[in-house]
Amino acid sequence: MNRLRFINWLQSFRRPHHSNDISRTIEDSLRTYARDFQAIDPGTERQWQNLHAAIVKEQKSLRIRHTAIPVNFWKPAISFALVSIILIGAGIFLFRSGTARTYETANGQQSTMTLPDGSEVTLNHTSELTAYHSPFERIRRVSLKGEAFFHIQKDKKPFIITTDAGTVQVLGTQFNVRVRDGRMEVAVISGIVKISGVRDGIDSSIILSQGQFSMCVKNGFPESPGQVPFSEYPGWLHGKFMFYRANLFSAYKEIESHFDISILVEGRQSPDETITGTIDNRNAESALAALVRLTGKHFRHEGTKYIIY
Repeated sequence: MNRLRFINWLQSFRRPHHSNDISRTIEDSLRTYARDFQAIDPGTERQWQNLHAAIVKEQKSLRIRHTAIPVNFWKPAISFALVSIILIGAGIFLFRSGTARTYETANGQQSTMTLPDGSEVTLNHTSELTAYHSPFERIRRVSLKGEAFFHIQKDKKPFIITTDAGTVQVLGTQFNVRVRDGRMEVAVISGIVKISGVRDGIDSSIILSQGQFSMCVKNGFPESPGQVPFSEYPGWLHGKFMFYRANLFSAYKEIESHFDISILVEGRQSPDETITGTIDNRNAESALAALVRLTGKHFRHEGTKYIIY
């Protein structure tokens, strides 16, 4: 949001206007800012609707007062309404003028960052985290693509993670969130988290406590809580791949991204085939050797590519 645009908008009211022009100018300007704010937070649309209703109500009130009250009283009423509407617009501007920062990792890369509230996040390879911060917000919120381990500082403000497969809400805890190919996995190391998913417009949530694990697919509900499937979960923090009911092709993709290599698959392989197991990720050769042992397949190395057959 450009503050200079907002200042210029306020200064424009120093010039004389007819009352209807003032109302229309204010409404058009606030509508423009509402669209900008909505790009940051979809909840802005609801706030705009409330503000628009207030403007319409005030316009009707001014027309009634204009016909019933002498002119010398009518101008202060316009001034008061104008100041009120400007203050409402300024309030939305200040409330929504927070910052957003995006952190990204590439193939074979991991990164740890500290958020403004002191929470620590470690991103796995090919992941993206956007952190939103505003002193007026009643929540702490981030959006995630990929995989990250969170160590959230305790605070009265809830910490909310949004993904394309569901949302996770906590107050303070340690947990891992993995979001790949429309599937979200959440494992709680300590504390309690709430996972929510939406299907056909209906929201469903479950609670996970220490040592529990759940999955949620895009446009689906979270599965019932189960125990974390591996003792050293998440494996990527301990030098291991851990696949739990994982699609075989997603396992190939995980190894590709971690080592920044290319894997080609020859022959017919079922897209529904899944694997569960732990694989050492010290190098690509050993990881692929372990993977093909789990699946009964073979691999060969040709130039810069690994061929699964």
